[in-house]
Amino acid sequence: MRVSTDSGEICPRAVGYTRVSTEDQRNRPEDDRARVTAACVAYGYDLVEFIQDIDVSGKTALADREQGRRINDLIDAKHNPWADVIIVTNLDRLTRESEDGMTLIRRMIPNGRRNPVRLLSLDDHIDLTTAMGRFFARLRVLLGEFERELIGERTGNTLKHKRRTGQVYAREPYGWDHDGDGHLVENEAEQRVLTQMRAWRAEGINDNAIATRLNDQGVLGKRGGRWQANTVYRILKNADEIGAASG
Repeated sequence: MRVSTDSGEICPRAVGYTRVSTEDQRNRPEDDRARVTAACVAYGYDLVEFIQDIDVSGKTALADREQGRRINDLIDAKHNPWADVIIVTNLDRLTRESEDGMTLIRRMIPNGRRNPVRLLSLDDHIDLTTAMGRFFARLRVLLGEFERELIGERTGNTLKHKRRTGQVYAREPYGWDHDGDGHLVENEAEQRVLTQMRAWRAEGINDNAIATRLNDQGVLGKRGGRWQANTVYRILKNADEIGAASG
């Protein structure tokens, strides 16, 4: 704690934190900063820093993020922490994994510690000093993981549908190009490579050996990279799905 007002009132020091992934990184950091700043004014906190991790998945543990590890160390600080309150707009900015989230909540429960770092999640209204607050915090973590898995499942189903109907999805798959009208057209050179890969597969040659043969022959991947066993598996799987649909 520190004195930071002309009247001598003691203002808790706050640090804001956000994490954004590629799909929402355009506006989220500044939106979160504005909300955290407004919250500090409303609660009478002194915002000492706003920390952000850009292009980081919610599945990445806090301690493994470039900036998040500073928040992680602050939570574990036993003496003279440099901030008193961590402010996030939503708990999923800190974690979207249930196991990691449950551990994080346990670490932030006061449990008799002197001057523990507190957590303020604006959307979730979390208060870890009460049993009900801890219950809702754990529930929010579980819901966050459920939401992420649901989005992944829907995205996967959408991509499968587009593959099977020959529509463009993300980058064009090996063996096909975009026709400029939202559909896929066969790339003759790459189709010949796919035919050879299938023939090797039929002979009982495994994916790692297929990748080695392609690399030895100087065959380049779609974007010029070297072949790996998992690349061979994925490309043949996609090709078979597209081929089955077109047939």
